[in-house]
Amino acid sequence: MVPVHQFGPWPTGEHRLLLRAALQDAGEALPSWDAWRAQHDLAAIDTGALRLLPLVYRNLTRFGVEPASLGRVRGVYRQTWYRNQLIVGTLADLVGALEAQGIQTLVLKGVPLALQYYGDIAVRPMADADLLVPVARARDAFRVVTAAGWRPQDTSAEWPPRFTGSRAFTNTLGLEMDLHTHVMHEWLQPDADAELWQRAMPFRLGSVETRALSAADQLLHVVTHGFRRSTVPPVRWVADAVTIIRHAQVDWACLVSLAAARRFGRVAAAALDYVRTSFGVDVPSDAIAALRASSTTVVERLEYWSRVEPGRLQLGVEAWCEYRRAIGREPRWVGPLGFVRYLQDRLGVERLRQLPSAAAAKMSPRRFEAAMLRPIQK
Repeated sequence: MVPVHQFGPWPTGEHRLLLRAALQDAGEALPSWDAWRAQHDLAAIDTGALRLLPLVYRNLTRFGVEPASLGRVRGVYRQTWYRNQLIVGTLADLVGALEAQGIQTLVLKGVPLALQYYGDIAVRPMADADLLVPVARARDAFRVVTAAGWRPQDTSAEWPPRFTGSRAFTNTLGLEMDLHTHVMHEWLQPDADAELWQRAMPFRLGSVETRALSAADQLLHVVTHGFRRSTVPPVRWVADAVTIIRHAQVDWACLVSLAAARRFGRVAAAALDYVRTSFGVDVPSDAIAALRASSTTVVERLEYWSRVEPGRLQLGVEAWCEYRRAIGREPRWVGPLGFVRYLQDRLGVERLRQLPSAAAAKMSPRRFEAAMLRPIQK
């Protein structure tokens, strides 16, 4: 049985209309918006569509649509501007505190996307900020972050995290921040991000100097992070990818090399081929061919399938693929009982003999998602 609150990564017909209204020129954007508005009540749209409205507002007003006629869309744009200003300001303070202690920082996801690529803090909604610190300084960073008034949302969770690349924190204003020790949840080896740090670009956050991913790394992060099932329609990855490609010089050889090394070739090829054919962005055909050719393992094919189709079986397959990526990180996960031990650790079960009953209790549709389906679309 497929839970109704899971969504695959491909935009539906209604989301495609909204993406065209947000991203395309007047000849396509205006009729797409009219068609979308004729079918939908703005008071009853899903969260995936809601997240695109600020970008729709900016695009339509470029083509002469009166702001006053857009009503609630203009309100979402203004609300996004206000909330994102708070996020950027508090993140800048935290970055300053970390850098003052000699802890390097790199800003991920929404903040650099909004400021570097969209060029407008109001058009890219963010539920939180994302900040990367070197894994070797994770414990030092934790002390600085908590001293600055940020508290982990799950006080029982281990730090540094063992099975994901980040943990969620909240400050006294109620703002959220994911503190990362790794860029990608699927790649958690101690030296996983060394080359990404080396390629990072200077990034100014208010009056503070920090870093952001290179354009190629940013684009790969967008598609690998966004192209998967989610409890929210994950259509924003399309807008992010299109915007990066249109506004940056992407080193395609670098992207292909990183995707191949990290076994993301199939996911990256599918995502980039979609934005090329659907939105006319300039993605070299030889880059897509190279990404497809790099996808040679059964694990990679299964991982792609598990991301595309919602369902409990797919969640189980994704857990096995996560295990296959994780085998080398801990000796106890190697061998015939490796996967069982991985699940034991992943689900927090103390003894192997307790695993069947614990799994039965935890793997109802909602509990299974809480354990295995990360809320990655924030």
